[in-house]
Amino acid sequence: MDGGVVERLLERADSIEPFSPPAAAAFREAAAEVEAWLRKQHIEPLTLDVAARESGYSVRHLRRLIREDKLTNVGTDEDPRVLRGHLPRKPGWGLAKTRPRAATSAAQAARAIATLGGRR
Repeated sequence: MDGGVVERLLERADSIEPFSPPAAAAFREAAAEVEAWLRKQHIEPLTLDVAARESGYSVRHLRRLIREDKLTNVGTDEDPRVLRGHLPRKPGWGLAKTRPRAATSAAQAARAIATLGGRR
């Protein structure tokens, strides 16, 4: 689910533990935050408007997928919602590069690590 980011953080924690236990603890904490964030992102219920923006498909198309039982509605008939992890993705959607911003909190740093997925 995370492309190995959590595992790499834990490996790094193990490798620096003998030299700096506080740094190793920080790596373990970051790994836990990344794992929790990834889990939340995967199972977060989204409105169809948000799902359309993220998937690249229209609200109308997403409604059709729900009606055809190709996408599970985790909301109600009046307020349908879909899980982020179950969204279909339009090919090439969302591949535009954005300028990275400096992280200002541990949670933002964890999200940045998860987003980069270990790329350099």
